[in-house]
Amino acid sequence: MITLSCLFTFLGFWVCYRASRRVAFATANKGPKPEESGRPRGASLGVMGLLAGFALSALRYGIGSGSFFFLIMLTIVSSLVILLAPLGFMKRRTIGMLTILSMLIEITI
Repeated sequence: MITLSCLFTFLGFWVCYRASRRVAFATANKGPKPEESGRPRGASLGVMGLLAGFALSALRYGIGSGSFFFLIMLTIVSSLVILLAPLGFMKRRTIGMLTILSMLIEITI
């Protein structure tokens, strides 16, 4: 359950990060992608992911400890995403492999 809470928190923050208008995305030719007009799509999906991560941590640890665990986890996840995403280290395959490895470790311990 800890892995799922971390995964939902990560995916929620990642979606909110990608939906931000301030983030400059690189296209195939490494140039900036033109901004889309209107409200960013996916922000509500990201908030739902963050709420799911909070709910799972609150179910696992209780309201007080769960909220503290969620805030610590959100701080770690946000700093990793902000530092590693512009460098290109955040890919689906890498995230999937780390999630599966974390689940296997959680199940065996």
